[in-house]
Amino acid sequence: MDKLSIQRQASEKAREQHHKTRSQAERKRTPAAATTPELAHRILPDVNQLAARMARQLASELDLPEQFRTRSYLRSVVRACKDGLQIFAKRLNDGVPPDSVDLERLGWAGATQAELGVGLDVLLRAYRLAARVVWDDVVASSLQGPNIKPETLVALTEQVLEYLDEISVVVSHSYMETRERLLRQKDRDRELILRRLVSGDIPSDLEQLAAAVGLELTPPYQILLFFCPDEAALSAVSAAAATRGFLSVVTGPSRIVILTPATRNPSDTAAELVSDTGKEKPGQHVAIAGKAAALTEVAGKVFLAERMLKVGMLLAPDEVIHTQTDLGLYALMLDQPEEVAQFIEETLGPLAQAGTGKQQLLRDTLSVHLTSSTTTAAAEKLNIHRHTLIYRMEQLSRLLPVPLHDSISCHRLWLALQLYKLEGLNQPRPGTPYNLTTVSSRGGRLRGE
Repeated sequence: MDKLSIQRQASEKAREQHHKTRSQAERKRTPAAATTPELAHRILPDVNQLAARMARQLASELDLPEQFRTRSYLRSVVRACKDGLQIFAKRLNDGVPPDSVDLERLGWAGATQAELGVGLDVLLRAYRLAARVVWDDVVASSLQGPNIKPETLVALTEQVLEYLDEISVVVSHSYMETRERLLRQKDRDRELILRRLVSGDIPSDLEQLAAAVGLELTPPYQILLFFCPDEAALSAVSAAAATRGFLSVVTGPSRIVILTPATRNPSDTAAELVSDTGKEKPGQHVAIAGKAAALTEVAGKVFLAERMLKVGMLLAPDEVIHTQTDLGLYALMLDQPEEVAQFIEETLGPLAQAGTGKQQLLRDTLSVHLTSSTTTAAAEKLNIHRHTLIYRMEQLSRLLPVPLHDSISCHRLWLALQLYKLEGLNQPRPGTPYNLTTVSSRGGRLRGE
């Protein structure tokens, strides 16, 4: 459990105790409490002096960073001390816990310190020191003398302790609420900056904006693009990346981009992340687009990874990790759609047209034939008789513009079949910024989608 969670639980427990104490105080008042207004009248005329004395004591005893030793910050401390003293005096005079307006005034200090980045432990220690100043300078002197009754001492001590509980709970709760709000806002800002980075929308001050929200951008990066079959898998990949200290951002439905240090082997990193998410999940894929040497190169690598991901899911659906070595050529060839279409047509002839189911049958037959060692092996893969396969091959020989028994032609046919499967993946390269949440629908429709 992290420190923030522990502090949150402590704050909630203190708040529950505060409501219980307050309820008891409203149901039952100590009769001797009627004498405490005298102490309240002693505090009120000296509020400003007491508040200034408290602030000086806090500045001298608390180990505050240098940025908190400014006049403006010390003035805010004086104001918080003054608010606390006035509400304390009112409580002594009226004999009731602080109302909603008073609680809001007390909570202001907690929210302010959270915004400034002061630790909660430092803040609560400050209130304990302030309480000591009040006790030493005001309360203790009031309790001296032979006429002080024991019940007065008890009543006053109870009120002081109850007030300390109340102020601690309110300040802690306001502090935690503000801190959580700031953390959520910082997370949103970090995500926005990463989205701008991977989409190519890079302003000149991007690194300064990132530094302001605690995001350190230090290229070069290896670019990985995960396709996750469901939200649970997407969250698991995001958590695994965060655990390893990698930058990540969700860029669209089922997609998350991960930026890893260029010094790491990207294939090993991808395998580790897949393992961290519970081994290989059905339908999970990773595309490795290579190294982005500068921030300006990240968007281009993400675009390439998106291409490779789609290529890999079509050409190698049983593989989980798709590398540039295996599929980068296909992704690059898609930048020349007219030339690719011409190559497919010149190589496959009539089989380049969608046509009827028979044409698809012949394409499947050709694909199996080209990747099988013998005719018998091909027939077994297709689950047909060997004579049936021979008949189909005769049909293919008549239809295809290139010979079937030449090794170079066979390689050309195999390449044409792979490219045919990728028809419709052509997308414009990122020049002007675009929204990656729609990247999966920007190009043509995938076959079978």
